[in-house]
Amino acid sequence: MKKIGFMLLMVLLIIVSAACSNTDDMNENTTGDKTEPSEAQQENDDQAEDEADDNGETLTLQLLKADEENGETIEGHNIYSELDQIVKDNPDMGVANDFSVFVVNAIYDDEENAKLLLLAINRLPDPIKNLSFNYTLGTEDGEYVFENQHVTMDEETAGVLQPNSTFPLVLSITPEQDEVLKKIDENNQVVKIEDFEFETE
Repeated sequence: MKKIGFMLLMVLLIIVSAACSNTDDMNENTTGDKTEPSEAQQENDDQAEDEADDNGETLTLQLLKADEENGETIEGHNIYSELDQIVKDNPDMGVANDFSVFVVNAIYDDEENAKLLLLAINRLPDPIKNLSFNYTLGTEDGEYVFENQHVTMDEETAGVLQPNSTFPLVLSITPEQDEVLKKIDENNQVVKIEDFEFETE
């Protein structure tokens, strides 16, 4: 397995995300089922576009393998279709020659359980799979959403993330973690990714 200092989280009850020696600014999360970018997120869009100017490739939203096998489509799925619009509005999102994570917002299920919704973006030249790492996300004041949490993404469930592609990552959080998440912004965030490993195709 190759090792890189990345940042990663995970989707639809998988876990993963990464950014090689470089973490994207945390975006203020919003509530509800909508995945529209927040004001802080839109500021980060501009920064991400600047960083990705040399990518030369438009970003493409990719279904998770498990969702694809279950017959899901981007157009027919509420979250995927809204994420697809975000990707189309920000085709240069991501960090050139790197893997990065873009925080979209917090979403809630019918029972009001919170989940953190993200986009994992692969701007590396190779497809990547079977990822794992220890993830910390919090504030400079010492409040943490996650602290050294081990996260994994296996090929069987998530599939292979192609170059210049992105897919959604979702990580369940408690009400207490959700409150900390709402306090995080680009000026006070603490993000650490340690022991990151991945395989290439």
